[in-house]
Amino acid sequence: VFVDAGSRNELPFKPGVSHVLSRVAIQKTERFSDRECIFEELEQYGGMIDCQTFRDTVAYGLSALSYSLPEVMDVLAEAVWRPQFTSEQLEMELQSVLFEIEEAISRPDPEPILTEMIHQAAYRDNTLGLPRMLIDFCADDASDTTSTGYGNITPGDVTRFIASHYTPDRMVLTGVGVDHAQFVELAERHFVNPKTSWADTDIADVDKSISQYTGGHCKIKRLGPPVVGPNPMPELTHVVLAMESPSHQRLDDFFPIAVLNSLMGGGGSFSPGGPGKGMYTQLYTNVLNRHHWIYSAIARNHSYLDSGIFALYGSAHPSQSRTLLEVLCQQFHHMASPQRPVSTAPPIILAATPLALACSLILNGQRSSWSQH
Repeated sequence: VFVDAGSRNELPFKPGVSHVLSRVAIQKTERFSDRECIFEELEQYGGMIDCQTFRDTVAYGLSALSYSLPEVMDVLAEAVWRPQFTSEQLEMELQSVLFEIEEAISRPDPEPILTEMIHQAAYRDNTLGLPRMLIDFCADDASDTTSTGYGNITPGDVTRFIASHYTPDRMVLTGVGVDHAQFVELAERHFVNPKTSWADTDIADVDKSISQYTGGHCKIKRLGPPVVGPNPMPELTHVVLAMESPSHQRLDDFFPIAVLNSLMGGGGSFSPGGPGKGMYTQLYTNVLNRHHWIYSAIARNHSYLDSGIFALYGSAHPSQSRTLLEVLCQQFHHMASPQRPVSTAPPIILAATPLALACSLILNGQRSSWSQH
């Protein structure tokens, strides 16, 4: 189940409520007394369930043996429509959220933090730039990682958020490896005019603001301690350079950007290469193979309903920070330059990139279905 809601919709609500929702969504319901009861019910069907929240989406995922579709759909509907949040449960999960943030800050791979920072810089103080982790990296005191805002969130705040957004017109139900007719019948039974646990909750107006790409920058000193040990991580500066890209609704532009993202590729200098490792992508051949001091260079495209970001991530020793940024700028220039376009890549690579992207999409869609057989 995909719900059109996320951190970009938090303006009428307390910041961080969608992040907390991902932790408490699969807990107590009208039918199940706690999380363990839900998992015990699904265990007999080889099933598992999870909820994740993003900037623009709340996603409930459930996987189980195909013959158990009626039973597990009932569990899924129970988790979506009839959750019951308690103060004790929320207090315990808030500690888990704070630990998650501390772990993200201190981990050697800073990509989650960098992604958060580039969104806050690109859409300053609006929609896609609203912080998911309640850390304002663009503020002067961004090095202070104490996130006290989560402590102000109550069970009523979480209930009000889902009551305002969980409506059929903002939801999509998808299934892989299911009988279509049976799936439609079960969807009508469980997701059309459902009984909910928030019938008496005051509903807020949904924020329908269109994202405003402001551009900008933010920089911070290292938040986490250095990684020590027998094989310590090298001291690195991490840089992200991004520009606005088309939304996934502009198909004439979105598909070329998706192919460009695959063509640029990239990775880390430590990768052993080999088939499927991306050694022939543009960031490998033009950056990592030519600049031995660059630790990693990766392309990422973040696409949303009304905007997007195409970004190049790079890592190098702090003494090479300026040169690293210049190299990333050169790659953006080469993408659009008639004198040195990306199309100078070998023809076999240009031909294979759209096919590889299509295969990746198909495999991702079919993997869960294949795992059931």
